[in-house]
Amino acid sequence: MSQNSLELLTRKIGKEIFDKITHEAPGMWDALWWEQQTIQWLISDPEIKSRILRFIDVFPSLKSDRAIARGLVEYLPEKSARLPTSLRLGRAVAGSTFLTPTAAAVTTRLAVGKIASGFIAGETQDETAQAIRKIIDSGMKYTLDLLGEATLSEKEADDYAERYTKLIRHLAENKRPDDPEVNVSIKLSSLTPRFSPSAPEDSANEARRRAEPILKAAMETGAHVNIDMEQYELRDLTIYTFGQMLKDKEHFGWDGLGIVAQSYLKDAEKSLDSLVEMIRNSGRRVMVRLVKGAYWDHEVVEANQRHWSVPVHTLKAQTDAAYERMTDTLFTNIDILTPAIASHNIRSLAKAIAIARQMGISKDMYEIQTLRGMGNPIKKALVEMGIPVRVYAPFGAMIPGMAYLVRRMLENSSNESFLRRSFMDDEPIDEMLEDPVFLCGAAGAKSATPQEKKKEEEPENAVRVFVNEPEPAFHLEKTHDAMKMGIEDAEATLDKFYPLVIGGHGVNTSEIITSHDPAEPSRIIGETAKANEALGRAAIESARRAFGGWSKMKAMERFEILTRSAAIIRERKYELAALEMFEVGKTRKEALGDVNEAIDHIEFYARGAVKIAEGKTTESILGETNTALYRPRGAGVIIAPWNFPLAILAGMTCAAIAAGNTVALKPSSNSPIIAGVFVDILEQAGVPAGVVNFTPGSGEELAPALITNPDTKFVMFTGSFETGSSIIASVTGNADKKYGFTKILAEMGGKNAIIVDESADLDMAVAGVVASAFGFGGQKCSACSRVIIIKSVYESFVKRLIPAVESLIVGSPFDKETNFGPLIDEVAKRKVESYIAIGTEEAEPLLIPQEETGPGHFVRPAVFGNTPPDARIATEEIFGPVLSLIRAKNLNSAIEIANSSVYALTGGIYSRMPSSVKKIKEKMEVGNLYINRGITGAIVRRQPFGGFKRSGLGSAKAGSVELLKELSVPQSVSENIVRHGFSPDLES
Repeated sequence: MSQNSLELLTRKIGKEIFDKITHEAPGMWDALWWEQQTIQWLISDPEIKSRILRFIDVFPSLKSDRAIARGLVEYLPEKSARLPTSLRLGRAVAGSTFLTPTAAAVTTRLAVGKIASGFIAGETQDETAQAIRKIIDSGMKYTLDLLGEATLSEKEADDYAERYTKLIRHLAENKRPDDPEVNVSIKLSSLTPRFSPSAPEDSANEARRRAEPILKAAMETGAHVNIDMEQYELRDLTIYTFGQMLKDKEHFGWDGLGIVAQSYLKDAEKSLDSLVEMIRNSGRRVMVRLVKGAYWDHEVVEANQRHWSVPVHTLKAQTDAAYERMTDTLFTNIDILTPAIASHNIRSLAKAIAIARQMGISKDMYEIQTLRGMGNPIKKALVEMGIPVRVYAPFGAMIPGMAYLVRRMLENSSNESFLRRSFMDDEPIDEMLEDPVFLCGAAGAKSATPQEKKKEEEPENAVRVFVNEPEPAFHLEKTHDAMKMGIEDAEATLDKFYPLVIGGHGVNTSEIITSHDPAEPSRIIGETAKANEALGRAAIESARRAFGGWSKMKAMERFEILTRSAAIIRERKYELAALEMFEVGKTRKEALGDVNEAIDHIEFYARGAVKIAEGKTTESILGETNTALYRPRGAGVIIAPWNFPLAILAGMTCAAIAAGNTVALKPSSNSPIIAGVFVDILEQAGVPAGVVNFTPGSGEELAPALITNPDTKFVMFTGSFETGSSIIASVTGNADKKYGFTKILAEMGGKNAIIVDESADLDMAVAGVVASAFGFGGQKCSACSRVIIIKSVYESFVKRLIPAVESLIVGSPFDKETNFGPLIDEVAKRKVESYIAIGTEEAEPLLIPQEETGPGHFVRPAVFGNTPPDARIATEEIFGPVLSLIRAKNLNSAIEIANSSVYALTGGIYSRMPSSVKKIKEKMEVGNLYINRGITGAIVRRQPFGGFKRSGLGSAKAGSVELLKELSVPQSVSENIVRHGFSPDLES
């Protein structure tokens, strides 16, 4: 049969389905009356659509009647005529001064429950059994998906696996002889808290280990287990794990394993070809469920935020066209595959049925799959046509079910939803059966990444365009290959010696600084010369002499030199990241993030300096020009920390020299090797001699030479409050009589708090707290060290937090599954251990680590509950994996506790109440406030970083143009251009 004949047959079958459902259309919505109200309402008002979906999302977390009434008032408009009747009634009751919150809560629970029941089979096993029986009695099969919270701990993963195993056996025991086989769908990310492409082998092994009893139960009962597909980042890992399952000898002879393919991904067809080859080589028969994809918004947002290529098609017609081609692939391999065509798009279904007929494939060799609560008339029509239909029916508790429910409601109300077009928009049938290839064109539309857009800019505008470095993409094999090579390259450079660099000359000294691997202290990373006071003064003198030439250089020339250095770092990214893994114990993800941030700082400041150098007209007025200019300050001092050994060091140094200044650079003695490599890179890029002088050494010994030197015009410092306050005191007490005070920019410590209120999404809150508190072992000034929890949700939060923290892996940074590595040195380890001892006296020990006796400065996480707000562990900066949990009676109390700190760096809240978010924005005293996300990982330009109180001195934030201005002397220039009554601006 020709393609033209196939197209004609597709349209014929499509019209047959439409003919069968036309008289049934109202029944689709009559059966789901509550859903009809909501979908109609979602379509009619986009603003209300956003409000209702957010309310439904938060609803299960609102435990009390008063909380539900408050949520109704906050999310839904006072004039609620546009709402469905049920929600309009609930809103009216909630806003009444005469009726109790209980009345509003009862009405709303009924409304949301009815909406949810249209999509979700039930919360209990009995409710689900009834739903399954209705599906079977309607002539269809089923597959069950157990809705669950995000798996954040080993315990939750064990529970999930056990529930599925019991479910399969229960369904099999209660199965009637003529019932279809038991069929379940599982997500591999639910079987381990670490299902991550950054550690593919370990992730696959863990998922397979927990899947084994599920698969065994399925084999013994003749059930079918389908492996669901999730986000694109996990797709290849899911397929890899599935491939390992196919190889298991224990499963030979059992063809009850299935997997999903998603057509909305741009490389979906290539991926399917590889999957088919894998299945063929396994000698097994596999059901492949073909779907369009359910995470489109997520994929677009993630790609945008991480600066990755958008992985999904941007036009629905592209997805539909790929779906039809992939359908053909499935049927072409019918000898090893059972195609499961999962769609509510009648065109897509008709094309699949047409292909099967064209190939002479019997109806029992494939099936159509649909979602519970969607397209009921389509299901009925297909059953009448003798086509096998399976209903995907999720079941479980309402809280984890909300994410699923919101996705389904979004899908139904989308402008491109086939069900909406079919049953509510009355779109002509011929248009809905149009070939998607015709609609989108063979080539399709291109989704440009930020980097691609950057390259498309006109060359003369290149300096204007700043784009952040893409985050490491561990779901791509090339990232793992590059990291492996980077580790080898870095290891080859270990034990190298770096001299001081003063005036462009290497300077050796009798004293040296030796850098050790904190995970394996016997391993030497390298050595540097050690500057004394005299050499420190020589460095400042060198910077002073170089200032004249460097400051007079055009900003565009400095831009070219600095961006060359960024290009070199980019070229050596994985090697430099590996060096950080060796020298300060960062994991590969943390290390790559630090190198990326260094590149961002350099590129951003280089561009910002060019813009500032142009000056800015302050006001246009006839007969006069008024311009704001910025002049370089002179020679300065950079004192950099070890915890972001390249990002902060490069950021401070390059901000200073981009603005036309010169510097003496003193790195931390814990990370001098990375600093030495950075200085070499600057020289390679063309930074002139004397502009950056490399002076590692003792802070105490170098302070008089660097900080209080009269030729030092500014000091930039990042580190502890104790050291920072000492520097501030030294500088302010030593003002030069001729030139006045030295400019000080200091970023210091933090005692950062996250507030969790009763409306918080606990999946997000627990994951965000764990990442913020224990990323890099809590050795970040922005790390979360306090969690202030509203008392009504305290126990629920703790119940999930502790197992999640217990599940963290502490070990070598070179082990892919490691969550965090060692502390920086023995001094840091002893300090953290002393605070853990203090905490056991001050608060309730919820998680206390065993003492580490092996090599390396390792300390596992400690968590303390019911911590008094004024306890030492809740007020003093610890700089390690120690977390204090504090109860608060309400949000006002929580804010008061958060603000009681002498620090004000970062902070955040997990809340889905608009009024709570508004109050936090108004009242929380922090430099960087984060809402419903972690509080670490500020991104250059997007989130300028810095605090106040004891957290910082200086009004400018890192990663902002204002920092360049702080490193400059502002000047206002006013010129009278009138000459004897003649004003040039009137003549122009």
